[in-house]
Amino acid sequence: MALQYTNSWTQISNLALSRFPIARITSVDPPDNSKVAGLCAEHLPASIDEVLLYHDWIGMTKRVSLEQSEETPAFDYELFYQLPPDLLRILSVDSDVHTWQQEQDQIATDALSVDLAYIFRPESADVLKIPVYLRTAIGYALADRLTMPLTADEAKITRIAAEKAQALGVALEADSSGQTPNTVAEQLGYTWSDEVR
Repeated sequence: MALQYTNSWTQISNLALSRFPIARITSVDPPDNSKVAGLCAEHLPASIDEVLLYHDWIGMTKRVSLEQSEETPAFDYELFYQLPPDLLRILSVDSDVHTWQQEQDQIATDALSVDLAYIFRPESADVLKIPVYLRTAIGYALADRLTMPLTADEAKITRIAAEKAQALGVALEADSSGQTPNTVAEQLGYTWSDEVR
């Protein structure tokens, strides 16, 4: 599933780019006519998934009752249930039987009904619903992915990797406490523009 980006994804991309001595982009989807925008468009979806797969984040969970598919499994199970298109990772499956198996975009089971809790992949309209500490952690993850194509400075590569790890730690702390810090960067003791880019 392709993500649809908005200016908010562009802003997250520009947060990542602020770690480098390069110009900011005006759009990530479609990418403006810069090589850097193309790199952001290429690496942003994996950065989002990396952060969201890291933990069972508050506010990134959905619960649904699955619809039975018209298709049936060839063997082992009696029924297929269609998984949601925004599914990133299954957290739990609740049904009248305990055996099930994920097969591509469906669940195979003998259950007559299936309820699912899962981590969802945000669409463009959901960007501002993502807690600020996760948006910032996504920015750090994107900066980390951009280090290899944008710099040969080993110290910068190491520093940005450490910042990403620290941002994920702060996000975990904020998420588990139920309190959102103003920004992860403040928790880290500096802002994105504090260092020479």
